[in-house]
This record gives sequence, C-alpha cells and structure tokens, in this order.
Amino acid sequence: MREKDDRLTAARKDNGDSNSKPDQHILFSTYDLPFPLSSPVSITSHKSSGLLHSLITLPFQAIAFYIVPQLINQLVFCIDEVYEVAGRRARSKFVAFPWIRILGGVLLMGLYHLLLVRLTIKSYRGLRRERVEGGG
Repeated sequence: MREKDDRLTAARKDNGDSNSKPDQHILFSTYDLPFPLSSPVSITSHKSSGLLHSLITLPFQAIAFYIVPQLINQLVFCIDEVYEVAGRRARSKFVAFPWIRILGGVLLMGLYHLLLVRLTIKSYRGLRRERVEGGG
C-alpha cells in the first residue's frame, strides 16, 4: 500500500499538483487492475476510415440487433411446439398442425443431444487418458 501512495505522490509531483488531496485524482488509484486500460491492438487500421467504417457497419449492426432476437424467439417457439405435441393436452381440430416448427424443434433437440454425447465421449476419453498416464 505504501508503494502505491509513493507512486501517486510522484505522479502528482510530475503533474505539478503536489497540494491536491489523494482521493481527487484517479478513481482506480488504490486498486491494481487485472487488465491494461489501453488496448495494444488497434481496432481500425486507418484513422481516416473511422467515420466511413462506422457508417457502413451501423446498418448491419442494426439489422443484426433485430434479426438475432427474432431468430432466438422462433427457435424457442419450435421447441415449445414439440413440447405441445408431446404433451398430454388435446389439440383443437381447428388449429393447423405446424410441421415446420415441429421439424425445427426436433432438429434442435437432436443437435443438442448430439452435442451432449460428444462432450461426454470427449470427457470420458480424457479421464481414461489421465488414468493411463497418471497410473491412478
């Protein structure tokens, strides 16, 4: 803690501000941050293309902010429709059967279960490898 205070005092003297109170300057002065405040990687390659880049990417971001939630909503409807069909409640004769949503929901559930099986197999192989190499 003493080293931090010494560094702050030295920094203030460099700025010509030796009479200021310790809490006035830097909010993070008493904390060590786990990450650097400035990124070493430049986001844009040319500073002159910043405005043009923003003008081009803004409509695409706006479209993505609209499409992604709509897509997630439709996927949830697909899975909900599968639960409705597999559930015990009787469906009305007058409601059309949503084949596309049911097909989408079944595909989503199938992909989810394939992912779970793949993760299980990979973890089982990793455990076996540890036992063989570790001797335990």
